Amino acid sequence: MTAPISVAAAATRMPRSAPATKDRLVEAIAACLRRPPGDAAPIQTAMLVWQQLHGLVSLRISRPLFPWPPLADTVTDAVDRLLAGAHADADDHQPPRARADTDDQQAAEASADLGTQVQ
Repeated sequence: MTAPISVAAAATRMPRSAPATKDRLVEAIAACLRRPPGDAAPIQTAMLVWQQLHGLVSLRISRPLFPWPPLADTVTDAVDRLLAGAHADADDHQPPRARADTDDQQAAEASADLGTQVQ
């Protein structure tokens, strides 16, 4: 079994062939979480989204006869759930005043933008 690595170290191991795509994904997630893109939470969440979406594609390819729900609905649900968990975790680390001042509309717009980038 391999030893766990830090989020920052893992981020440097993301494919070099598409750094702009990875950066856009991290930036979109950072906007949803209202955190800087270099923060650990957006980087970790971007890796989870990336893994989730590759898993969705892999399963659909390997099990084409399974009655999968519509792909767009599945992607939206998966990303929403990952962002909700990351957002809750990020809120747990903010002072109460910062949580009270958050703008849910901005997060919804960033989440919608992320969904259109994935499609």
